[in-house]
Amino acid sequence: LPSLVCDGIIAGVGGVLTFVPLIFTLFFCLSFLDGTGYMARVAFVMDPIMRRAGLSGKALMPIICGFGCAVPGIMGARALDSEKDRMITILVTPFLTCGAKLPVMALFGAIFFGENAGDVVFAMYLIGIIGAILASSILSRTVFEKDNTSFVLELPPYRIPDMKTVLLETWDKGKGYLIKAGTIIFAMSVILWFLSSYNFAGQVEDMSESLLASLGGIMSTLFVFHGFDTWEAGSAVITGIMAKEAVISTMGILYGLPDLSPDTETVEAVGMVANTGLQMAFTTMSALAFMVFSQLYTPCMTALGTIKKEAGGWKWMFLSAIGNFVVAWVVSLLVYQVGTLLGF
Repeated sequence: LPSLVCDGIIAGVGGVLTFVPLIFTLFFCLSFLDGTGYMARVAFVMDPIMRRAGLSGKALMPIICGFGCAVPGIMGARALDSEKDRMITILVTPFLTCGAKLPVMALFGAIFFGENAGDVVFAMYLIGIIGAILASSILSRTVFEKDNTSFVLELPPYRIPDMKTVLLETWDKGKGYLIKAGTIIFAMSVILWFLSSYNFAGQVEDMSESLLASLGGIMSTLFVFHGFDTWEAGSAVITGIMAKEAVISTMGILYGLPDLSPDTETVEAVGMVANTGLQMAFTTMSALAFMVFSQLYTPCMTALGTIKKEAGGWKWMFLSAIGNFVVAWVVSLLVYQVGTLLGF
């Protein structure tokens, strides 16, 4: 029981809750900009650029929501007039860096990149944006027929947003993150603790002999050439499909990570994790490859369920799940191999 509470629940849920202030700040900024009337103007200005990627400017608004969470971004696509725009927006939104992926980037950035952590995390945002643009361009020219729709958009007047509305929207969006931490991540932490503490023969002393190690070992065979072919990384990839925040909770349980909130000093953070196995398990390049893979691979189960509902079929859900995984596998492989060849 003490192990379940300390090593399972606290290590798993606690690692996610430290990022709650960061997530609420992100949602507040998005809600504030939307309240000023600026978002509609961004859509108008960006329409010519979006057209090159096979979308209209209207698609920018649900895509921007995807930076907070993919689910409201996917659901927001229902407001688009064109069926082509709606479907492409649904499929490319999961490429973006949502609030659940941000803790993964912040953690690895603080540990492995020191003073350059901010630049590396920003690079992950750019990779997600570029991936979404390329995927949109390819889908518009292959899977979906060309559809030239007119662009009609009402521009609201500039105004000072109502702070009560902004705060209510921030709480409404941030509440979903808290619910995930209190339900999905809590349940995943308990399951992870059980899988890491037992095998079919009973309780184990060494975690490397557990059920989780066996599952992670199978997954890790896919990353032999990526630099992170450990069962711990494989386990994190598996749990990340359930919820992207679970990657951090998995690392917390398997490596015994301390509190690494975003305002922790980088020097202190590196010193605190020096006695854990995380720095020994990853090199700088393999950590970067893992960040890239985490940025692009299969959306979480909640997003996949939303894709099935909004797109109206299992095939689109499987296309997103498998397609994103393949893209992430290839891109992270290139990052690691090219970086290694260049001597980084």
